[in-house]
Formats: sequence, C-alpha cells, structure tokens
Amino acid sequence: MRSALLFALLLHSFCASLAEHADSRTILCLNGTYALYFDDKKADYELIEPVEQPTLCRIEDIVRLCRQAYDDVSYGIFANETVKIHSYKHFMYPPIPEYLEHAKFKCIGRGPAKEPEASEGTWSDKLVGVNGSCLNEKEWIERATVECGKAPINYTFGFDCFSPKFTREIVFTCDNPSTPLRISKSINIKLLKILKEYAHLIKKEKIERKKQLKEMALEATYSHFVAQDRENEYWTAKVNKHRTDYVSRRYSVSQFRSVVQQLEHARTKQIIDVVFGLVVDYYVDLLQNNTFAIHPSRLSFLAKPNGHKQLLSMYNEIFSYGHIDEKYFEELEIEEETIYVAICAAIVTLVVVIAVVAVVLLVLSRRVKNYRVADHRMIYKKVGFDETGKEVESDFVLQL
Repeated sequence: MRSALLFALLLHSFCASLAEHADSRTILCLNGTYALYFDDKKADYELIEPVEQPTLCRIEDIVRLCRQAYDDVSYGIFANETVKIHSYKHFMYPPIPEYLEHAKFKCIGRGPAKEPEASEGTWSDKLVGVNGSCLNEKEWIERATVECGKAPINYTFGFDCFSPKFTREIVFTCDNPSTPLRISKSINIKLLKILKEYAHLIKKEKIERKKQLKEMALEATYSHFVAQDRENEYWTAKVNKHRTDYVSRRYSVSQFRSVVQQLEHARTKQIIDVVFGLVVDYYVDLLQNNTFAIHPSRLSFLAKPNGHKQLLSMYNEIFSYGHIDEKYFEELEIEEETIYVAICAAIVTLVVVIAVVAVVLLVLSRRVKNYRVADHRMIYKKVGFDETGKEVESDFVLQL
C-alpha cells in the first residue's frame, strides 16, 4: 500500500514537472494588452519587461517579444493553443471580462552567436544582417572570408530565421593580418610649442613674428582636421567596400572611434581658441603702454568689460572742437587718484548711513504704532437697554 502511494506521488511530481517544462520558453500575446512570458522560477506567467502597451501580435512582434523575454532564443511560433489569464494581470477590472484568452507562442531557435576562442595572433569579428536580413551558412562564410582575407579558422552562427539553415549573424576567428583601424594623430604637442613661442614674443612685442605664429597655428590645426577627414573617408571606404547586406562589429567600433576622435578634435580646437584668447590678454599690457595720447596710468580700465567704450570717449575728448586736448598726456597724480577714491568712499558711506537710519526709523515707527506706551487710557464698550427695550451702546473711558 505504501509503495503504491509513493509511486503515485512520484508520478504526480513527474507529470507536474512535464507540465512546467511544456510551458517553459513560451509567451502569451493578445492585441491591445500586455505580453507575458512563463517564468520558470515562479511557475507562472509574468509581464515582459519593459512593459509595452498596446502589444501587437504580428510575426515581427513575436520575434522581438521572445528575444526580450529569453536570451537564448531566436523567434516564436504559434503553439496551437490559447491560455486564459485573469484580467488583473493587465491591471484591468470590470466591466472587462474576468478572464482574457491569449494566444500561446513557443520561443525557439538559437540565441546570439557564441564567441569562438581566439588564440594569440588571431582576431575575431561579428557580421550581422542589416534590417533583419538572413543568410544561409554558406553565404555567411563567404562574407566572413571577404572580411578575413582568407577562410576563417573558426565560426559560429546565431539567431535562426524561422529555420536553422538561415541565421542573422556569424562570429568568426581569423589568423590573417587585419585591416588596421584609424589611429588618431595628436596635434597638441606641435600647437603647444607654437603657443609657448607666441606668448614669449608677446612679452617681447615682436608684432610681425606673432602674426606669423598665429597663422601657423591656425594652418596646422586646419590641415590636421582636413587630413583626419580624408583619413576617415579612406578607411571607411576600405573597411566597408564589400558590405551591402550586413554590418561588421569592427566597422561599428571603427565608426564609434571616429565619432570619439571628432569630438576630441572639436574639443582640442576649442581649447586652442581659449588658449589663444588667454595669450592675447597680454595685449592689455601692450596697449596700456602704447596707446597714443594717453598716459598708461590712466588706462587701468582696459582689462574691464566695455573698456574700449571708455577709451573711445577719452579720444572724443582729446580730438574735439578742432584741437587736441592734452589733459590725458600726463601721468595720473597720486593726489588726484586719492581724491577720486575718497569721493567714491564718501558716497558709499553716505548711502550706507542713510540706509541704516531709514531702517531704524521704520522699526521705531512700527513699535510706536503697535505699543503706544504714552497712552494710559482704556476705552470700554458698554451695552445697555433703554426703557423701550432697545439696545444702547456707549463708551466708558478709564484714565490711568
């Protein structure tokens, strides 16, 4: 009796495991609702993350949902059955029917191609069909041979296209020398040398040589960028010359490096412009010491914003009314400068004192209004009734 009961329990467990295994790698789809997949750990259907709504149940949607739910499958096929799922799974409530009937799809096929082992002196690449295109194994090997330059020594296929004979990608290993990817050539060292000499000559006030150096720096920068663009075009054409219906991983990495290089060069050019701007600030000293008809001691404002406007106004005073005013020729005397500073300080002090007095008066006025200390009278309202019973009010004043 005990053995029969034990056998029945084992048989039940076996059948239950078969039932769970039958639902493994399956998804449920119903147009306009959330798609679900069978979670082996929970032994129940759960929402496919990230949640998308409304879900469509076209062939391409089933392929996408299967790959989204499981990492090691290619596509899905209708399992010729439906499954009723409670509406709360879709966050739906009455008057929606309590149970919704979903089509069941079996997710099958190979997942992504596995990376073959690459020994020293070899390299690998992945070729992927563009726009979901599929090729048979022979066609993929032919394309891998073109990329490698000879037959690949090892390869694997991935993502079946509704048949093991057609796949979406191949990963191969090659022992032939690879086409070199673009190498970034730095221009920073050359420009740094030019900038150092440029700054040195500004201090020495060698105008002609400074002009030449700036032109050299701009020309070197421009030539480098033009050469880099030509190099990018050359390698893009060389790496991509045989490619029509697939894209290469190495090519994608190469393109990514190209974008990074372009950002790097753009940033380098910005830095160069900023550095030249900082170096040009030396011109402030140069202008201050070499401005016609104005003594350097009177030009301390040149480094300030809109200093050129103040300089222009001074020139308007100097060259006005048909004669030359010499009042800015002489050095600004210390006494005169001190008077200016004293006047400014006095004005600031006066403004501060007025502000403080105004605040004090405002505070005192509020206190007097709220707490009339000098008023010792208390006024009460007295209510009574006359002989006719009419209510009468009167004030009662208490003097303290």
